[in-house]
Amino acid sequence: MLVGKEFYGNLVKFEQKVEEEGENEERAFSRMATMDKQGRRDTAKAKEEPSTTWYCDKFDTLVNQDRENIDLNLNLRSLNRGQEFKIPTQRSLVVEFMKVLSLAHQCEPESFVDHDGNKRRFYNGPSPDEVALVEFASSQSFECLQSDDSIIRMQAPSLNMVYPKMDEDQMSSSRQALVFEVIRKMEFTSDRKRMSVLLRDPTDGKLKLLVKGADSIINERIDQASIDAEVTKRTEWFLDVASRQGLRTLLMAMKVVDEAEKDEFLRKCQEAENDIANRDAKLETVYSAFERNLSLIGATAVEEGFRMTCLRPFTLCRAAGIKIWMLTGDKLETAENIGESCKLLKKQGMKVHRMSTPKDVQNFLTDKTIRENNERLERGEMKGILVEAVALRAITDNTMYKTRFLQLAKTCEAVICCRVSPG
Repeated sequence: MLVGKEFYGNLVKFEQKVEEEGENEERAFSRMATMDKQGRRDTAKAKEEPSTTWYCDKFDTLVNQDRENIDLNLNLRSLNRGQEFKIPTQRSLVVEFMKVLSLAHQCEPESFVDHDGNKRRFYNGPSPDEVALVEFASSQSFECLQSDDSIIRMQAPSLNMVYPKMDEDQMSSSRQALVFEVIRKMEFTSDRKRMSVLLRDPTDGKLKLLVKGADSIINERIDQASIDAEVTKRTEWFLDVASRQGLRTLLMAMKVVDEAEKDEFLRKCQEAENDIANRDAKLETVYSAFERNLSLIGATAVEEGFRMTCLRPFTLCRAAGIKIWMLTGDKLETAENIGESCKLLKKQGMKVHRMSTPKDVQNFLTDKTIRENNERLERGEMKGILVEAVALRAITDNTMYKTRFLQLAKTCEAVICCRVSPG
């Protein structure tokens, strides 16, 4: 987890026993137990048990008095300059980051009574990644209690306090119930690759747009005037190291909105909704225009365990001579790591071709490549292809490239298309 300029730790998921190629193995899915500032992994702290473990400072450490002295002076201004919001210190930034995790999501809080008669809360969400982030915020005392289209109720620390080191009982007794008025929720879709919520923060009365999404989408929506060179550099480092280790990365961002902007936004939403035939397309146009001029708050990296459950069926498919194509919204480095974890790709004995840009397509899909591929096929060499969405679009738009790509793809053990959506 990276908030502003500071690195705090990571979220790790552990899996129980899995069966791979007929052998039972105990696997602690701990490739990212912790990551220091040089990107080195330290798995010494990993516990081999089926649970979710957060390797991160507790909230009382994140916002203690020492961090109050780390100056940021980040100023957020609304588009019309009618509203301003200052984030003066690292402590303040961590608080806003935790709010994004706890408020900007599509999870539903539910509860049950355990055998001891204690009421326990859990979250249902559209993906394990989404649930992991909300659970993490809850573990840090930012607990979402209710979330619907009109309000979000959250229990959070008394944010006007400067925290000493406190135990969990002291932290629990210091929390307060907050009710956020929801103005509009903009849900995640595979095309949007982001979700956001416009709400009124009861702690300061400000209208805030909280956004989280893929780095490729959020980066292009950041207000250039708010960019800090050091924050950008450290964020790029974090995303690069995390994605190379197969972690799902997201960026968190926000902006403040004044009343005039809010009213204009809602008016445009109403106009779009009145056009029944083109409702979805027009709403997306309105949302896209509104979700801009953001300020980067931080980044997260989550490890999910689905790939371990894929090993057995993938092995059976390969044994049956079935070729496997994988489509994913992840970036190329993450997709390659997932492919290796699922045994679709192999580091040794497999030639993996990568295409990220139209230039890569032009250089790779040639008559020479076809001839070399036929020679490798005769020698029985294994091959794989990694292709990003931009390159894939260049291929599908050109009949010659499309023909050559299919010729090559049919001879590969695996093809992985990344940065793509089902549509």
